[in-house]
Amino acid sequence: MDTDVPITKCIDDRLGRVGIARHIADMLIGAPADHSIVFGLSGSWGSGKTSVLNMVGELLSEASDPPVVVRFDPWNYPAGSDLVTPFLTSLASEIRKYNLKSRMKKRAEEALEAIADYVDALKPVTPRGMSSLVNLVQVRLARKKRKEERKTLAELKEQIGNSLLSLHLRVVIMIDDLDRLSNDTVCSIFQLVAAVADFSRVSYLLAYDRSNILRALRAVQQCDGDEYLEKIIQVPLELPEPAVGALSAMLQEGVERVVSHVQLSRSELKRVGLSVNDATSRVRTVRDVRRILNLFEADWRASVEKVAPGDLLSMSVLRIVYPKILPWIRTQAPGLSGGTGGGYLVSDAERCKKQYLEALGELLGDCGTADDALRLLVAVFPRVANACGLHAVSVSEAKLRIDRRIACPEILRNYLSGSMEAYAFPRELAIALLHSGSVDELKAILDEESNDVALTLVAVAGETAADMDEDRRSTFARAIIRSNPGESDGTGLLSLPFYGYESCLEKLFSAMGEGAASELLASEIKGLDFSHLAKMAHFVNGQELAYGRLAGKSEKPSEQLISLACLKRVERSIAQTLCDAQLSVEYLVIEGSRMLLYLWSCFDQRTYAARVTEGLLLDPLAYLLYASYQLGLYHSADETGWAFPVDFGNDISMERVVDSFDGALRSDAFWTLGQSVKLKLAGLRICVERLLEGAVSYSEASASCEQCEKLLDQWTERYAEGRG
Repeated sequence: MDTDVPITKCIDDRLGRVGIARHIADMLIGAPADHSIVFGLSGSWGSGKTSVLNMVGELLSEASDPPVVVRFDPWNYPAGSDLVTPFLTSLASEIRKYNLKSRMKKRAEEALEAIADYVDALKPVTPRGMSSLVNLVQVRLARKKRKEERKTLAELKEQIGNSLLSLHLRVVIMIDDLDRLSNDTVCSIFQLVAAVADFSRVSYLLAYDRSNILRALRAVQQCDGDEYLEKIIQVPLELPEPAVGALSAMLQEGVERVVSHVQLSRSELKRVGLSVNDATSRVRTVRDVRRILNLFEADWRASVEKVAPGDLLSMSVLRIVYPKILPWIRTQAPGLSGGTGGGYLVSDAERCKKQYLEALGELLGDCGTADDALRLLVAVFPRVANACGLHAVSVSEAKLRIDRRIACPEILRNYLSGSMEAYAFPRELAIALLHSGSVDELKAILDEESNDVALTLVAVAGETAADMDEDRRSTFARAIIRSNPGESDGTGLLSLPFYGYESCLEKLFSAMGEGAASELLASEIKGLDFSHLAKMAHFVNGQELAYGRLAGKSEKPSEQLISLACLKRVERSIAQTLCDAQLSVEYLVIEGSRMLLYLWSCFDQRTYAARVTEGLLLDPLAYLLYASYQLGLYHSADETGWAFPVDFGNDISMERVVDSFDGALRSDAFWTLGQSVKLKLAGLRICVERLLEGAVSYSEASASCEQCEKLLDQWTERYAEGRG
């Protein structure tokens, strides 16, 4: 934890304010000697005024002829108490400490006596507990038994000024935190500075928040605070806000200090960086930074380090900037947390965003802050991003769990209840398997796509690929290639694009080097069946693009993970396997089959045309499955469904799609398809019909899951008798 303690030395300055402090110190040293002058340093709470005053004091002490510096703190005295006597006592005490030459001691004693006389004139009875200096001076005065008449206050003030002039002594009096005093005390300080203690060779440096001071003056003096302040402050100075880069560096260093003993993955480090950027854009002072870091550290410890640090930092920013929002998150948790499929309808998103802004505006009392709060929520909760149309995020609940994201419903519940120690991750088991499992053992785990341990294995292997030994990298890469493909409904590894097998395989190959990766891939891909080749299709296409082949417009050497010779061998293996395969409708349901067919069309156009275009796709159901690749799943605030994210493909006829449904629905193969595939085909029918009506655009030609279910029920009822 970092307490809100100001720096005391220039060497500790991290905000580039030494220059400001030096400028102020030079002005104080060069201030007129024949009268008092008041400098006012204005800045918001937490902006670092005290630190600047400390640096000014240090620089003044290093001057060739340093002045006497008096730090007077009105906070040490109860509201309403006399401040004049302790103020003058502090001044006398510092003069007495000053190392004067022996020939000046007599004049110094005269100055002290003059101050004591002034104290006595202003307040005849000195309170008990006064400084020993004042007591000694008063004893001296009692012994002396002055015979001269008592002088007026004006004469006593002049006597003090003359004494300081004769000493060639310059005095700088600093008073901090004026804005934290009561209204009456603020006015008393200004009266003290401007009238009671405006001695020659005495300069004042006052630090305050201008807006608070003005409110105090208006309340007590019943006047224009600006005009009043102008009469008191001869040299107004404004402390500029810290540089954004300096605050960002403090945030970054603070976060790194908190999590220094934990090794974060690249994705976690990236998320922390984004959170630091979000925090930087919302902090104005060092105090803001410290408060956020302190809450972040407290949450990190309380969560038993089981939550993604980037999310915890974003939550800390939310809770510091908008203190009212945490109770609101508790009530809204079911709608905020959870995974999302990545799509949304524009009309629904606009409506949902408006609802969020209205709710947050009512909570926070400002539409501007509501918009900012919403953007912070989006950084933590992907479902909010999708629902409001701010980002099309595709993330499953399993991935949220693996990433330790607060958006995972179970993690959010434990975070809000403060019981993270009861939450267990499958990471430890995954790491043990990764470092000891054989190819077959790892493959068996990976075949269980919905298993948290399997998903975590892929995540951990990708994160630690560079640190694994060569044998472990090779073992896990082979296990990934040999594992079963993901399910067609998107629940398998392919539904986790970042932590999925492709991303992990790329990291493993990158760590292995081109030679070893090429040798392994060439040997493993030979003899793979259609479903396993479909799982590899996206990776192969990525390598084609990296070499500037197929649709690639230019080479990208940094993305080339295998050799060109190996890539050509892979092409031949794919073409040969597909030429020999007995293609059927079932192949078109396999995840990645669309990309695999595309690659085949590039590698062997003649055979592809004969076997697919003029062969397999003549089957009505096969044609519909092929056409359904154009659909994308969307999620809005109220519903989920299917829509065309891009224009309909040139190789698909909408009229033929409609005509194919009757034959497809009469085939037994349609009714053996999985429920999710049948619902998608129902969505295809609805979307295409809406396009043919000509009343909507591609993005608006959507079909909700409810509409798809209703249409599928109608088909079931209509064709039940014929199939029976």
